Amino acid sequence: MKGLRSLALTVIAILSGQVWGSTVVSVQPGMTTVQPGSTFTLSIDVANVTDLGDFQFDLFFNPSVLQASGVSEGSFLGSGGETTLFIPGTIDNLGGVVAATADALIGPGPGPDGSGELAIIQFTALGGGSTAISLGNLILQTSNGDDVPFTISNGRVVVGNGATVPEPASGVLLLAGLAAAFQRRIHRKLQPSPGSSE
Repeated sequence: MKGLRSLALTVIAILSGQVWGSTVVSVQPGMTTVQPGSTFTLSIDVANVTDLGDFQFDLFFNPSVLQASGVSEGSFLGSGGETTLFIPGTIDNLGGVVAATADALIGPGPGPDGSGELAIIQFTALGGGSTAISLGNLILQTSNGDDVPFTISNGRVVVGNGATVPEPASGVLLLAGLAAAFQRRIHRKLQPSPGSSE
């Protein structure tokens, strides 16, 4: 019985991408609150990677809440002393994307192991509101060109005094609506029907 429970937990962990020790690429900090008009940076970090040789990603945000103003190389890929080729990518503040940011080792490698910053993105906060900061089109490869499996941890930025409500929590609203409908249905079932002898 114990073995079955352990196997079930392992399968759930694998399916959900939450395997201990697996490589994770994340937006850091995961949650940020800033004031309108302020400038700030977010980093794209990697954790638990082995022999990283190159990477690329797109970063998506709400352009009515934030404006990207610059992309710079993080310190991780070149931390082993190898030369790197960094491509900051293209900033599109109409579409809300920093596209095709990439970095690669120049030379035989091996690449660095461990955790650190891949890239740093500078933003300016516009009006109040909130936005997800989402990674997409992400590729990690070893110095030999093999794909590195990974999971993603996205971020969120709230612009305002903290009273700003993030994008509607549609899941919570849906659950509240279903609970209210279920309660009304139970209440009706408990009421005697018209013409009942009770």
